[in-house]
Amino acid sequence: MKQRVSFYTFGCRLNQSETASIQNSFGAHERYQVVDTLDTSDIVVINTCTVTRSCDVDTRHLVYKVNRCNPSARIALVGCQAQIQKEQLAALPNVRWIVGNGRKMDLVAVLDEYPDPKTSQVITPAIGREAFRLPAASRTVIIPGLISKFRTAVIFSVHFVRFLMPGAVPAAVYSKTLWLKPVVSSRLVIKS
Repeated sequence: MKQRVSFYTFGCRLNQSETASIQNSFGAHERYQVVDTLDTSDIVVINTCTVTRSCDVDTRHLVYKVNRCNPSARIALVGCQAQIQKEQLAALPNVRWIVGNGRKMDLVAVLDEYPDPKTSQVITPAIGREAFRLPAASRTVIIPGLISKFRTAVIFSVHFVRFLMPGAVPAAVYSKTLWLKPVVSSRLVIKS
């Protein structure tokens, strides 16, 4: 029999996108069925955020709500709060999986590794601090609509881009980095 899984997300658009990807991986797996309501779920996946104290509180409130509505549901907490506050989250009722950012995109494999744990399984591998690099062909990105002074950018990580001094050729890659700033445009054009 397929296990029914529902998904909830706190935080930014990246978290929403990652939850959709994780949800798709469960939908493609023969052991799981994605459902919309938590009262019929066997497993509830909560993609957490810890940017503000209210996000931390919201996660705990949702865990308690899941326990009220569906006391037999097992809960998987994934993401930033799971990475940072694993000890506090492990103490919450029915939390069976705490999966940090390093393994959250492999959640199906994690649940297959630990199919029916009686206590919380904490899977939060350390995140390395090595530089993020893209292949040379995809390094230059033009982001229209930014302050005219900053037109050429190189992707630095999922959340940030490294803004570079523009030159005579807008698509050229420059070596002088000014600062990091969040992406403000949803339209990215990759130049090769």
